[in-house]
Amino acid sequence: MSVEEKIKSANAEVVRRMDVSEPVLVDIAPAREAIPGLGEGKIILHAGPPIMWEKMCGAQRGAIIGLVLFEKWADTPKKAMDLVSSGAVKLAPNHHYHAVGYMAGATSPSLPVWVIENRAPGAGNRAYCGHADSRHTFGEYGEDVLDYLCDWRDIYAPTLRKGIKKIGAIPLKPIISRSLQMGDGLHSRCLAASSLLANTLTGPMIEADVEKGHLLRTIEHVSNHRLIFLSLAMA
Repeated sequence: MSVEEKIKSANAEVVRRMDVSEPVLVDIAPAREAIPGLGEGKIILHAGPPIMWEKMCGAQRGAIIGLVLFEKWADTPKKAMDLVSSGAVKLAPNHHYHAVGYMAGATSPSLPVWVIENRAPGAGNRAYCGHADSRHTFGEYGEDVLDYLCDWRDIYAPTLRKGIKKIGAIPLKPIISRSLQMGDGLHSRCLAASSLLANTLTGPMIEADVEKGHLLRTIEHVSNHRLIFLSLAMA
């Protein structure tokens, strides 16, 4: 079989698996809890294929530095870079852990990830993706960016989690199908899918036992987040 034939065969298999899959949103949880094998050590999963720290682009480095600071393994960017370059913080591709990152998206143990389960008969595999934002995933790690990651960890994700648990699980193909008909491409444009997801989760979050201030902040956040579905689409 030629290389061209192998590529065509592999692409056909990818499309077949997408066709028969039944992706369902089942949870949002800290990566160390959700992703098997991530453990409790100092490890960060990075975007793209295996690559040495010294050869990473600026956005990749910035995303990793931000998560070292977020995890409080270091208190300055310089110390964060020293930890990573010394090997004290292990680096591995997201894909090696069935995860994915948006743009330069990196994953650390405390960072919540969306958990998508394939409920097609005989499947049961899961995929994970962190939160898609417009700053950290492009390599920013300023104080306001880290504050946002803390809000995502401490307020938004736990509130969304209670809503998901209240509803049980959310099949994603109906949302994907409707959003495509509404003009989404489910990558740079996923406004319709994000709105449909927010509508689906708002009622269950209200019914769940959530502190009112956290509830109101989360509803406002997801209702105005144009990219929130991107992480689910990628997973």
